[in-house]
Amino acid sequence: MNPPAFLGWRMLAWCTLAMGLTAPGQTIGVAVFIDHFVTDLSLSRSQVSAAYLVGTVLGALSMPAAGRLIDKHGVRWTMAAVGLGFGAALIATGAVQGLVTLAIAFVGIRMLGQGALGLVGQTGVTLWFERRRGFAMAVAITASSGLMALAPLAFTFLIAGVGWRAAWVVIGVAVWATVLPIALFAIVNRPEDVGQLPDGDPLPPPDATAPAGRDDWTAAEAVRTPAFWSVNLISILTAAFVTGATFHHVAIMGDRGLSETQAAAVFVPQVAGAIIAGFAFGWMGDKVPARVLVPVTGGLLATGLALASVVTPGPLALLYGLLLGINMGAIRSVAAVALPRWFGVAHIGAIRGIETGIAVAASATGPLVVALGSQWLGGYGPILMICAFVAAAAALTTLAIPDPPRSPPVLAQASGPHLR
Repeated sequence: MNPPAFLGWRMLAWCTLAMGLTAPGQTIGVAVFIDHFVTDLSLSRSQVSAAYLVGTVLGALSMPAAGRLIDKHGVRWTMAAVGLGFGAALIATGAVQGLVTLAIAFVGIRMLGQGALGLVGQTGVTLWFERRRGFAMAVAITASSGLMALAPLAFTFLIAGVGWRAAWVVIGVAVWATVLPIALFAIVNRPEDVGQLPDGDPLPPPDATAPAGRDDWTAAEAVRTPAFWSVNLISILTAAFVTGATFHHVAIMGDRGLSETQAAAVFVPQVAGAIIAGFAFGWMGDKVPARVLVPVTGGLLATGLALASVVTPGPLALLYGLLLGINMGAIRSVAAVALPRWFGVAHIGAIRGIETGIAVAASATGPLVVALGSQWLGGYGPILMICAFVAAAAALTTLAIPDPPRSPPVLAQASGPHLR
């Protein structure tokens, strides 16, 4: 009797689709609605930005809890619960009436969309692959990024057809109609649940001795390692500095002599760079140690930010966008591959939840850092050079950080076995 076909590639497809459906909670999706919030709710752009910051930070605080839910209840039921809540939050966003309700709506869509649904999708891929985890994550990140890139155009057409309030309702119902069936009828939590192994490897004979592998770390154990913070440091700086540069992109490019049209064109290589690097660094994650790839991503960030302060119209501006995009795609893939390789998968939801939550919160601070820095220093160039210096110093620091040991250290000792 032939063994059943490996289900991991199906799980990869379903989880990738779920990751793509986070678009309504991502900045790329929300940006289409900003002018409508300003006009119809009689709010200033500063008020909308403040509400978005509050929503992003409060949403980020829930990420560690979301990760623990994945570890406890599995990808299937967590995805169903998150999809149900995310769809409801999107529908509710269509009914906002002012600053307070808008801030509450932002909390919901940022927490459940950008944060929790993306986290559960990535965890689903992680659990089904081990040797080919880098390649699988590369495919998932590349394809989901491509899906998200379509969101602004789709949402624009939807708003033109039914209005911005009804558009949120349609998007919420679409999330329900897609995510809930995937979660309830397609997702299998782990390969072991159906008698399979990660990567589709053949089952060992009943009397075979299991090969020695890396012990599973708890989140409390993982966050005590320098390796965890080496990845997290570059994730934090990327989230903060790239978001800050993107938020003020038109003004930064305008200072360097680019028109609004030329500034908008810089986003093309940025998106392309993120997609290409997401795949390339995910593929390399299976072959190259993370302690090599992490400093490289930090160096890319530093180079891109330094270039922003001297950019001119033409190829240099396009190179700037390409470098920032490559950095974004690279660190996302490196983190997705390195953390489960270092710390195992038994508590990977909680571990990734902490890493994701901190990075999401950092993204909310970037626009303020760049804005205040430009005011205090007399322009965007000096603050961007300072950000580049910080990124370069972080990249050099991570060069000296080794991989964690195969087994976590004993955190507490009792008369019995090691307390886990």
